[in-house]
Amino acid sequence: MLDTINIHNFKFLYDSSHVQIKLDESFTEYAVVFNESYPGKIDLKINSLSYEKIHNNTITCLLAEGYYEQSSIIYLLKESESKVYYLELLRQSEEDLWNKFQYKKPGGYTILSRTNLVLPNEQIPIFETAIQTSLNELPLPKLKPTFETHIPSLNLALDVIKEIWQSHLSCGPSNKPPKSITCPVKRLHALRLGEVSTMCSDVSALFINLSVLYGLKARSVKLYAYYPPFDDLITFSHALAEVYSPELNKWLAIDPWYSFYMKSEKLFLSIEEILPINNKEEINLNFVLPKRKAFFQEACIRSYWDYFGTTIYGPEEQSMSSFEGQS
Repeated sequence: MLDTINIHNFKFLYDSSHVQIKLDESFTEYAVVFNESYPGKIDLKINSLSYEKIHNNTITCLLAEGYYEQSSIIYLLKESESKVYYLELLRQSEEDLWNKFQYKKPGGYTILSRTNLVLPNEQIPIFETAIQTSLNELPLPKLKPTFETHIPSLNLALDVIKEIWQSHLSCGPSNKPPKSITCPVKRLHALRLGEVSTMCSDVSALFINLSVLYGLKARSVKLYAYYPPFDDLITFSHALAEVYSPELNKWLAIDPWYSFYMKSEKLFLSIEEILPINNKEEINLNFVLPKRKAFFQEACIRSYWDYFGTTIYGPEEQSMSSFEGQS
């Protein structure tokens, strides 16, 4: 059974054709497994692989030109005959990014994905600069109120999520970030028309912008599996949000990308309350949109809770009029 190890001297270097990993001297041999797609489960027959000696504490892997769409490269690192660890890099080629999203990214993406190595992780909250919330230039959409919970502020936030996902949005990286359109309603219209594409961080920012315009207090929450990030390597990460509930006098965690809020038994949870929970699989993910739930089940191959390494909070965003007193 593979277990974990702390790595203190660990560095990645890569360009469009090579990935180089510098290790500490405790590792002696390695093997590389290529997958032409992203495997749902890492199931490696570690004893049947061919291992090579590690020279100068460095592993270099050639990324052949045209190695195709979204592929997975898994390194197996042998410390001893009884200790073998794995680390996965997820590759998305320059050609695939253009064909799928018309997104120009020289060299494509390399993402640090699943691993049982315990990599550097700062546990202190770091506050980001504010998400730009401009004065809205268009009328706000009239929300269709639902009564998902007994908490009016949370219900309003969920109504905003439903409005965002009311029609199909083009999802994926874009050379024209949605946030370049400062008016939130114009941004929503551009997404619906396919003029720009969106990812989790863009949806989180749009949700916060709109929530503030509807009278809520909200803030961004970014999650990093490993932090600080390695140079020139994309870290496995996700963007959430929190809205402040005056009824409960606390922040409530919301995932605008997948459309759910989180509960433990009868307790509505904030990020601060989620972090110390040992068995996070017991937390209920309460989806409000069936299509986003289906997308989550298809796309979130690794555990959702793997995102929860380092938490970075954005500043509180609030409109001129608070939510209190609104019906």
